[in-house]
Amino acid sequence: MEADRDSDRERALKTVAIGLAQAGRYDDALEVARALRVYQEQADALTDLAHALIQAGRIDEALEAAHAIEDNEMLTWAISILGKSWLRVGKRIRC
Repeated sequence: MEADRDSDRERALKTVAIGLAQAGRYDDALEVARALRVYQEQADALTDLAHALIQAGRIDEALEAAHAIEDNEMLTWAISILGKSWLRVGKRIRC
């Protein structure tokens, strides 16, 4: 039962962090994402935060959020996703 509660808590925190990022509350989103204890949930929240920051043109902060991911494999995955996102944003800006 406690494992289920912890899992529910992690999913809820991830949802809150993503919602905060989408609302432009980046500092709050980062704080909530860093509170996540499950690496996958944390990586998902931080990746979504970084993506929102890229969309807002805040590249340095996006990289900072991505580098808060503690698992190296997930960090590599996130950086790959963010690179693709940055390319799309960059193309839109130039057009």
